[in-house]
Amino acid sequence: MRASRLIAIAAAAGISAVILGCAAPTASGPIANGPASTTSPTPRVDAAAAFIAIVTDPAFSARIERTGTLTTNGVPRPDSGTYEFDAAYEHSAYVDDAGGGEEIVSRHDSSMAVRTGNGPWIAFDDGDPGSLASAIQGLHDLRDDGLDARDGVALHHLVTRPEGGITLEDLGLGHDVSAGSATIEFWVRDDGTPVEGRLTTDSEYVDGTVIHWDSAMRFTAIAQIEISMPGDVWMPFASERQGYQIAFPPDLGAAEGTGTGPDIFTTADGQSAVVLMEPQPAGAGLTAYERAFVEATFKDTKRSQDASRTVETGERTWRVLEYPNLAGDEPMFVQYALTVRGTDGVIVGYFGPTGDETNDRRTLEQILGTITLSER
Repeated sequence: MRASRLIAIAAAAGISAVILGCAAPTASGPIANGPASTTSPTPRVDAAAAFIAIVTDPAFSARIERTGTLTTNGVPRPDSGTYEFDAAYEHSAYVDDAGGGEEIVSRHDSSMAVRTGNGPWIAFDDGDPGSLASAIQGLHDLRDDGLDARDGVALHHLVTRPEGGITLEDLGLGHDVSAGSATIEFWVRDDGTPVEGRLTTDSEYVDGTVIHWDSAMRFTAIAQIEISMPGDVWMPFASERQGYQIAFPPDLGAAEGTGTGPDIFTTADGQSAVVLMEPQPAGAGLTAYERAFVEATFKDTKRSQDASRTVETGERTWRVLEYPNLAGDEPMFVQYALTVRGTDGVIVGYFGPTGDETNDRRTLEQILGTITLSER
């Protein structure tokens, strides 16, 4: 998936975000939490056929706990996550080194919503099909390599035959890849119930990035998985004119500006936001820009800010200034967030009726967390 690629390279862990698990009731009931039977399997049963029948059942749903290593250009890092699937949706989450991470919920039609840390869910139209769930559902030819002892329990070791394996495209990892491969294997009980699995991929991208991913999977206890898309999914917006990407609440409609004018986002109930870039002297920092903004605003309106605060988004430092109503008769809560990009001063304004200031502050900070500014 295109999103997976960006996550993998930019966050050095994002490919984990596209690995989507699989799920479904089995002939023997819900999947147990790890091996539940101590009865030794026998190679005389056709465990491979039983497994394929289970995972290709349209009702199959399960949760997978995954641990492994993602190596980007020779630099390894721990990689872990949880994946859940039902007949219509897939939910994946991975944890990064700092304890944060990313979540993805997607429908099998490729529409998806992505959330980083505690930020908002943001809509993303992937358009690049493929996932672990769909790859497993496409398996049709597995070989039983015999019994392996796994945590003291003998399980059937199932591997793909050369003509029946999976590809990076099956997994949704084929975009911008010049060369690569993928292998998958499973350890299952006599009746085909999956207990463990392992996925390995090698990818060389057209820009020279090389990624090796080795992920151990464990199918954990599930009665029934039900997943749905988040209810409050923000919408993405990109401006080539001003060189930024942003996401905003679904009730804000976007109107792209022209020339040097701002992009404007409004709702029917009085909420609005603006994004504007304005030239600044070369080398002018955020402190100088804030001082110039405050002086210009006072000159134009004869009003000073009521309060100010600093917001760190990881990529940028923002200074947020709160003003009383600057125009019109209706009381408004006005916030301006300022930062600098090269010779540009960047303004993100967020305005709304008074009375909900705490929520408006939180919404603005969430908006700031979605902004990516391209270098100009």
